[in-house]
Amino acid sequence: GVEDCPDGYDEIYCDYVKNATSKDPGAVDCLEPYWKCDNGSSCIDVKLLCDGKPHCKDLTDENFLCGEAQCPGTCPDLCQPTPRGPYCYFSQGYKDNATCATETGDCGKEGKDVVTPYVIFSNRHEIRSVDLRTYNVRALISSLKNTIALDFHHTPATDFIYWTDVIDDKIYRGSLIRGSIANIEVVVQTGLTSAEGLAVDWVGENLYWVESNLDQIEVAKLNGSYRRALIAGDMESPRALALDPRYGLLFWTDWDARQPRIESSAMTGENRTVIVQIAQISNGAWPNGLTLDYTTLRVYWIDARSDSIHSVNYDGSDHKIVLKGHDLLSHPFAISLYGIHIYWTDWRSNSVLRADKRTGASVTALQRTLTQPFDIQVLHPSRQPKAKINPCGVNNGNCSHLCLLGLNSTRSCACPHLMRLNEDAKTCVDNDVVLLLVRSNEIRGVDLNQPFYHTIPTISLPQVAYPTEIDFDSSTNSIYWSESRGNHVKMSTLSPGVSTVIIDTGIENPQGFSVDWITKNMFVSSSGHGKINIFACNLRGEYVTNLYEHRKTDISERNDEGTFEDVAVITSLAVDPVRGKIYWVEHWGEATYAIEGANMDMTAKMTLTSSETNLELKGTKSLSMDFENNHLYWVNTETSTIQFMDLESRALTKIALDSSERPEALTMYKGVLYFLDGSSVQSKKGNEMSQILRNNTDNVTSIKIYNKYSQNGTNACSNNNGGCSHLCLPVRTSRVCKCSIGYMTDPKDGTKCIARDQLLVYSINWEMRGLPLTPNDTDVEVLPPISRVSMATSIDYDPVEDYLYWADSDHGTITRVRRDGTGRKVVVGNPENSDTLAIEWLTGLAVDWVAGNIYWADPKQKVIEVARSDGLHRHVVVQ
Repeated sequence: GVEDCPDGYDEIYCDYVKNATSKDPGAVDCLEPYWKCDNGSSCIDVKLLCDGKPHCKDLTDENFLCGEAQCPGTCPDLCQPTPRGPYCYFSQGYKDNATCATETGDCGKEGKDVVTPYVIFSNRHEIRSVDLRTYNVRALISSLKNTIALDFHHTPATDFIYWTDVIDDKIYRGSLIRGSIANIEVVVQTGLTSAEGLAVDWVGENLYWVESNLDQIEVAKLNGSYRRALIAGDMESPRALALDPRYGLLFWTDWDARQPRIESSAMTGENRTVIVQIAQISNGAWPNGLTLDYTTLRVYWIDARSDSIHSVNYDGSDHKIVLKGHDLLSHPFAISLYGIHIYWTDWRSNSVLRADKRTGASVTALQRTLTQPFDIQVLHPSRQPKAKINPCGVNNGNCSHLCLLGLNSTRSCACPHLMRLNEDAKTCVDNDVVLLLVRSNEIRGVDLNQPFYHTIPTISLPQVAYPTEIDFDSSTNSIYWSESRGNHVKMSTLSPGVSTVIIDTGIENPQGFSVDWITKNMFVSSSGHGKINIFACNLRGEYVTNLYEHRKTDISERNDEGTFEDVAVITSLAVDPVRGKIYWVEHWGEATYAIEGANMDMTAKMTLTSSETNLELKGTKSLSMDFENNHLYWVNTETSTIQFMDLESRALTKIALDSSERPEALTMYKGVLYFLDGSSVQSKKGNEMSQILRNNTDNVTSIKIYNKYSQNGTNACSNNNGGCSHLCLPVRTSRVCKCSIGYMTDPKDGTKCIARDQLLVYSINWEMRGLPLTPNDTDVEVLPPISRVSMATSIDYDPVEDYLYWADSDHGTITRVRRDGTGRKVVVGNPENSDTLAIEWLTGLAVDWVAGNIYWADPKQKVIEVARSDGLHRHVVVQ
């Protein structure tokens, strides 16, 4: 009868509990420490559970986990087995018994919680904590960019905090040391576009997160290794997730506009089921936050549309509205739980709040924030209870890579990107096939057999901007693509998926692109100003040469500004490295299309088909080779047709499609045609009906199938680059050596190239250009495009070593490269002084070609420095 707790919680329900006994058939709710049985019609004391004697008519007090050894070593004082697991409580006579309010029983012998619980929450630029005993608030880390989701991992040695940053597109972790987050490291750093939910598996030691932009749930080890897509497909807008590793359960919310819901599955991704249909139990639609009560085995969630908090059992039964219609519950975002309270963040009031988890009573604001608070957790060991059995605990469950917890104390082995399980279901081997989907601002790679599962980290903005065509080199696990925005050619390894610029100057509107994987050359088109070109270079962007140029000035059409401009474009390009052939689509004016073919050195050029005789040839693009049958396929987007040509007989065939199908891009793989139809990817084999592989895939512009073992064969350039000093181009069974722009073939040795003499080199911002100084060579190109130049404010040339040097005032570097594009190196880097701008320390540049030195001016330090031509042995000569 005496209130010992400051908020009076030790007495507020006592009258009700005294009457809620097994003799009270009218009881409809049971408050702790009483247990509901007989379908909610009666309550019994928790001490009567699992005692071998049935006290409930429905026997629910003696089933489920009662037969297990629950209590040894579980509780600090008294322990009671229950059908749902151990229940900890405290005997009379404890010095401070009244303050032990947690039903988890994480209390010391004085009846007092030995570990202080903290609320931790993110508010975009900080992660803050609230001491739940003193209510002191402190910043754990500041100066973040845009932190959304967070979780923690409690270990005996330290606590680790994990968080996502949607500006950096990374997942971080740090150690909590003396009230601050230290030892920060990136655990997932590529392929993230919108990681909104985050959850730590503290038993199996894995990390789960929601990738809402890809509509999938991913998993990796706690250090970010062995990342893979876990659950995908039939997801619209996944948002929050929560785990109970003791039972191998995963829960998540989905904002699907047609069917907002909460789903669950095993942490292996199996046994997926919907446990709550939001629309059937409330007027909600935006299930934002999600948390679990590990003692009562209930799921709690908040709905931001109906501004309400709900709970159900793990199986979705026994729905309860905890709180609704409260002034302080105006736009909730995330939720957590500890003891008898739920905690949540609210956007409208910019607050961190709490209330009674059972009744919603005693709503209290713990912290007001200047900016919107996002995710929230309660940092306490009881929020990560130990599991009796850990099937991944010994030798990683005998799994070679990922060990994922399943239902009923089982485990499943899983594999990271670009790998699959071997027949032993334990060992991962290479996954040979990836379907590449090119969108306007990203490149995705999905499993061809499970096309909703992404098998590579997604490459997205700013690394990708309006890609046009894509190809690959399987020997290095690399993909290459052209981009119309910025006029780039880029490459990336399939994992980790960080792009590198290969070409960024000298080309316009590069819609056609292809890779010769045998010779390691690339071919890229350039279209603009009434002319079209095809350039070739090696896969490093070296030895750029102009293979083909075609001009027409009598074709024009009106542009967006209403003026007329020349229209000439190559819309697609493909090569056959074994036969030494190249094919491309030319588009002139409004309706003139032609598919051209030639040897790779542009000899024996011919028109294969044109819109003059082939009326289907409109909006033509997406050339694709069937190498086995020597067939060339393409899409005619304006006539909604797919055609192919037998390149031996020149016979033309139209693929039979359904009248509703509108193909926009295609690729061939092992005799199967894969094509894009609206927002779906379909497959078609022979005359069979098309099959939908993947739907709800908008804005795809190009597709390609990566197969590590499909790029076979040899040609005349296979060995030692065909003996060529620059480019080797296969032509049927022979080869042709081709020199870079600015070089000519040595008349004494056709495999060697000689640089042209007497040229003027000048810079225009991000470009360096060359002009011939001999009167008869005014139309001769003397300098190939030099890429990756940001601001060449000062340039010089070393004629002895044939190196161009430039001082880049944007990057604060001095770089050199040979005229043919080889030997690129940054020889002088930006000083480490953080307060020094590049343009402040680096201005003039001069090369001493006799002694092999370079000189530059540093106005910031008021010095002139010298170094060897490779940047070594720096020395101040004037101060």
